[in-house]
Amino acid sequence: MELDPANKYYSHNKNTLLVSMLDIREEIKLLVEIKDIRDEVNIIRSVLNVQKALMDQMSRAEGPDSMLPRNSAVSIMVNTDISDFKKLDDQAKSVQDKVRVFVGL
Repeated sequence: MELDPANKYYSHNKNTLLVSMLDIREEIKLLVEIKDIRDEVNIIRSVLNVQKALMDQMSRAEGPDSMLPRNSAVSIMVNTDISDFKKLDDQAKSVQDKVRVFVGL
């Protein structure tokens, strides 16, 4: 879009360009979507933390009541999932913060 003042469409093109530059609707949609993703990730993290607490409790039981050996494959997998979902949330938060800065909120 050329913004030469000699162009007869200068004023119209200038207004169109300014409106498109100031329109942040898409960025707002992204912020809403990022927030939804972070909410879902945190729900999964909550479930994983409950699983971890239950597995810790089960592995502490002694003798015949012990239902889960310490450092079982399941425990390792849940701990890895907790770590992965924390990283995912951290990345989503970083993107959210950058979009907020870009939008100026």
